[in-house]
Amino acid sequence: MFQTAYKKIISHTFLYLQLCVLLFASVSCGEEKSQESNTSTIRGLNNTVSGAGSNSTLRAVLVLVDARPDDPISQSIRADMMNITKWLDILEKRNIIKVERTLIQGEKATLATIQQSLQNMQSNKDDVLLFYFSGHGGMEQGETFINTHDDKFFFRKDLTKILTEKQGRLRIAITDACSNAIDGYSVSRSLSRAAKAANGDFDEIYKTLFYNYEGMLDIAASSKGEYAWSTDDLGGFFTHYFIKEGMLKNPSANWNDVFEKAKDRTVQMFNRMSDADKRELAKEGIMSQTPVAYYMPTLLSENNSSNNENKNQNNENNNQDNTNNNQNTTQEGEIKLVNNTTKNITFFIDNNTENAEWSDDKLIKQQVTPQATAQIAQSKATITFKSGGRDLYYDLEKGNYYFEFDEHKAIDLFGEADKTDKSYALNYDQLLNNTEWAWEDADGTRATTSFTGKNFKDNYENGNAADGTWNIVQENLKGTNTTLINFVTQTEEGKYTMTYAMNVEDGGSAIQLVFVRANENGNKISYRQMLQDNEGFNPVIVLYRK
Repeated sequence: MFQTAYKKIISHTFLYLQLCVLLFASVSCGEEKSQESNTSTIRGLNNTVSGAGSNSTLRAVLVLVDARPDDPISQSIRADMMNITKWLDILEKRNIIKVERTLIQGEKATLATIQQSLQNMQSNKDDVLLFYFSGHGGMEQGETFINTHDDKFFFRKDLTKILTEKQGRLRIAITDACSNAIDGYSVSRSLSRAAKAANGDFDEIYKTLFYNYEGMLDIAASSKGEYAWSTDDLGGFFTHYFIKEGMLKNPSANWNDVFEKAKDRTVQMFNRMSDADKRELAKEGIMSQTPVAYYMPTLLSENNSSNNENKNQNNENNNQDNTNNNQNTTQEGEIKLVNNTTKNITFFIDNNTENAEWSDDKLIKQQVTPQATAQIAQSKATITFKSGGRDLYYDLEKGNYYFEFDEHKAIDLFGEADKTDKSYALNYDQLLNNTEWAWEDADGTRATTSFTGKNFKDNYENGNAADGTWNIVQENLKGTNTTLINFVTQTEEGKYTMTYAMNVEDGGSAIQLVFVRANENGNKISYRQMLQDNEGFNPVIVLYRK
């Protein structure tokens, strides 16, 4: 993906690298201020929204401190932004709420700029205010802070103070500040698809969360004095469970429920660490990672919320193929695992709980031979198995699942939808060839990219265009097998090559991109230079198939 010649190059792509989390959210009310001039309205992939609560706008300030030289978490900061970006895209595309974003990144993410952007934000009493930060952070004299690009501390209490001076019904501040990363561990995940959110399955849930709540939401990924942990493949434990699993895949119409689920799974993930790792952490006084909720918002209307929750519960029941009706009569095989590979597969049912010490004794070993089926007599289960030298964890509900070889020739687990559209065996060249994808630039400019043979063409709504060639390669990035896409274009200034890590979701209907590197005439272009030369540069974007 390239900008027009006068802007040089833009990029975007997905790679789960090391990312640590100190997450909190705040809600309150205050006075109206003038809007900062560089705030850009994100127009979405459809027309401007005028759906439920048309007087409400979600005003988001998104901050990425990702331009520090040799910062090991820079790539993970961009990966974390991908989940937030996709969630905001869905909220607007589904006409849940109008979305207006201000993006502050790289060297521009100074303390003064961030504070000014918040202070200049214009809002009204019906708005939702969202502050999102990804970068470094810490704690001083018992007070948590985020660390800006100019190496200054923005204390949580000061952020909350600014937010309380703004008008609005709901305020959410999310800071994703790295504490530490740990290798060799994998966050458990479900096989649900974010396409459910994009297709409207969760519309009523989102409306309840954004229109039926007021007050204060204040949550943290870890208690004071603890680290927030991450892994290279899926990022921060708590961010993964709260945003990816909690908001995009399986949301609840109750903020407390979303938090509690994320908290329980985060604690359980920490408990899976080896005794040796725990002993090392204990030397530093760190005994766990326990997310904490300081405040929760209140319901505006108990009756409306109850109606919405009942409606959502009915939808959930229908989506689960009448699970409740069958539970009394089904005695075994509620979860079926089909081995479609040529290998014998050993997996374990993990019956450890978040509130107890993790133990090998609570792992139930099972094996399944090629072309055979294993049954689990539970309606829900967490299973784990080794693949590619690492442990994979999946949270499963009643249904059929399939062990298959993925595009890297490694064994992985897939659901019914993957089996139907063969997404476990996606051929990326075939997926892109002769297709067109819609996406948005950082300043809200909409664009499409079409692929024909080995050529691509970017068309922007303002009439600008860029074209060139593309190819796909596999590369090991920090121990993770990653699919990369290279875009090459020729301009008056020379030959440019842009490289992105790509992750295909929802059976090939969406592609997540995170910037990896760029070259000009064979010379590396630094990320800092990309930010300086391209005002609309966006390192993370989601492409939707047209």
